[in-house]
Amino acid sequence: MADSSSAAAAAATLLERFSSGSSVKLLATALAVFAAILLVIDKLIAAPVDPREPPVVKGILPIIGHWISVNTSYPGVYEKLARQSKLPVCTIPVLNKKMYVINNANLVQSAMRNKTLEFGARIEEIGRIMGVDPVIVKRLVKENAVEEISRVTVSALSGDNLLSLNLNALKYIGNRFNEVRPGSPLQIDDVHHWARDLIGHATTRALYGEHSPFNNPELVDAIWTYESGLGKLQYGWISKFIAGKALEARKKIVTGLVGYYMRKLDQGETVSAVIKGRAEFWRSFGLSDIMLGAMDSLPASSTVNTAPSMFWLIVNVFAEPKYLSRVRQELEDGNVISITQEDGRRVATVNVPELGKSCHYLVACYRETLRTENTVTGSRTVTSKDTTITDHETGREYLLKEGVEVQWSASVMHKKAIWGEDSEQFNPGRWLKGTPEINKGSKESFVPFGGGKHLCPGRNFAFAELLGCLAVLAVGFEFEGVEVPDHAMLFSTSGLRSPIYGNKSSKATLKRRPGWEDVEWRYR
Repeated sequence: MADSSSAAAAAATLLERFSSGSSVKLLATALAVFAAILLVIDKLIAAPVDPREPPVVKGILPIIGHWISVNTSYPGVYEKLARQSKLPVCTIPVLNKKMYVINNANLVQSAMRNKTLEFGARIEEIGRIMGVDPVIVKRLVKENAVEEISRVTVSALSGDNLLSLNLNALKYIGNRFNEVRPGSPLQIDDVHHWARDLIGHATTRALYGEHSPFNNPELVDAIWTYESGLGKLQYGWISKFIAGKALEARKKIVTGLVGYYMRKLDQGETVSAVIKGRAEFWRSFGLSDIMLGAMDSLPASSTVNTAPSMFWLIVNVFAEPKYLSRVRQELEDGNVISITQEDGRRVATVNVPELGKSCHYLVACYRETLRTENTVTGSRTVTSKDTTITDHETGREYLLKEGVEVQWSASVMHKKAIWGEDSEQFNPGRWLKGTPEINKGSKESFVPFGGGKHLCPGRNFAFAELLGCLAVLAVGFEFEGVEVPDHAMLFSTSGLRSPIYGNKSSKATLKRRPGWEDVEWRYR
């Protein structure tokens, strides 16, 4: 208590001075008083830290410093913390709680493998964001339903089910490309919005089938409005005032989905295995069709990261001639596109599974896009009991206390020195070097899809969708006027940065490439 008494005494002294002096001195005194009060409160309510826990890194302001940074400077706060502290893992005070932040790749891998680290309380937070009854959310946690639905999802996104889903999405994309006729180029006002629309429609059509509620363009647009306010939907009644548009967008999406499930359209022949499997599970769990619509997270989770990934992949490749030339050469020289004659016209068919196996530079462009633009934050909570994680390079073990949240940022992992001196730059060639450093980096420091048992189940769907899309664009089309904009994190809940155009143009022209004007594009 000695520290608290001295801080209080200091605050009292400052208050005595508050009645005299210039306005600058008054302001400085007020700030000092405020800081002193925070210091006193910090001493009274700060969460205790065991010496075996990761070292503590204090914020600029006691109590609220890290809370402000985490909520206003995402993901820069993690990059700054890693750079300034130089600690592999640290403890940061957040109000009257604490949080562990991991900055070391092999510790991240250790955390992802640790079975004691779970989503825990985050499920309740996600439930609030989705507007799900808290009673139902607690039942989901208690009866382990989240683990079960994850298993259903993983199973439905593998093997023939995955290939069918990929081909259905790419069929839509191919049809959109085929609508661009020779001599009639497509004028695009905003490449980012165009990519969002393309991926949004293709993905939802593949998931929900021919009677998808997202055949209504307003519902696809609602996905992006919903995403923009996602982080503000966890504050109960306050959300009505700070995220009104996002709430209205969620209402539109849920209304469309409820109608879809009530009419049992999820049982149609063209519906994906993942939608059928999840709906069957939730009904067997006793949930109504209304709750199925409210709890369906796939419209957002399947698009909000894939669409911006597609955008950044397109602009980075098409804006740099040497990248585009190499991608084209690899595709044209490889055994991935077959040309046939059908009713007097040429048909070019892309072998989707072969793209990932044979087109190493194309895959490198995809991976580099995720490395440079993906900023997803991994988050787990230490559940059931205290646990430890081990830095296998130094042998040091760190205690993690039950109930404390653990976070790590892809933005930090993807800028590690292991990627080279040009880690801030887009350079697909780094993935083809095959050096021990890159091999190690790709295994430990490349974390756009999480890891462990929480590895993103839709990663292979997104992989095929994006490779297939870029393959046809690169070989069959010119994308004139494309520029790489600056980027920033506009939404803390987004997994990728958003474009900031500034003086650069968002417009582009999509037209048929000479020699490929008469081709109809298909996928197999």
